[in-house]
Amino acid sequence: MIRRSTWTVLAAFALVLGGALIWTRSKSASGSVVATDATPTLEPLWSVPTTDILGLRVEDLETGAIVEVRRGDEQTPWRMVEPDEGPADAAKVEWAVTALVSPRPQATLPMPGDLEPFGLAEPSQRVTVFMAGDATRSFEIGRVSPAGGVFYVTVPGRAEIVMLNEYSLLDVLSLLYELPYAPTATPGEPTSLPPTGTPVPSGS
Repeated sequence: MIRRSTWTVLAAFALVLGGALIWTRSKSASGSVVATDATPTLEPLWSVPTTDILGLRVEDLETGAIVEVRRGDEQTPWRMVEPDEGPADAAKVEWAVTALVSPRPQATLPMPGDLEPFGLAEPSQRVTVFMAGDATRSFEIGRVSPAGGVFYVTVPGRAEIVMLNEYSLLDVLSLLYELPYAPTATPGEPTSLPPTGTPVPSGS
């Protein structure tokens, strides 16, 4: 014969087990809702290896200023084509190119009837990327969003406004306002110091 205390223990165990099952199912269900409502990661505008970017053109559509660089050879990795021809600052150009290898939108907006609030009725700048296989990609840049952090951008063939990282684009636009001339030594400044211990003429 089972004692009353035993029945009490079994009943308490059943209640605990039932509560645990209900809690587990509710947690799983809430997890599914969170996963469903999470903002999806947007695909990049394009994605290519760095070496597939063969050239870059940045235009100020308000002033008409242009800078264009093209990939060169081992001695001169990057050359400036506009506004002047000659070697370019390879490190500065590569930094800008890195921002354009796989530009991923932070968000998108349906194309509105009025582009003026986004600065896209008359865009400020245009960026064109020349790639291997004669491929060309471009986008036009409007204003920075009121909250900051992203530029409003339009891309040919996309019926939406794309929001791209502000700081990555500033790396690209910097080529336009600080032309990437190859670094040179300051006139009158020695290109290298003499080895340690080498006598320096006293001038007497």
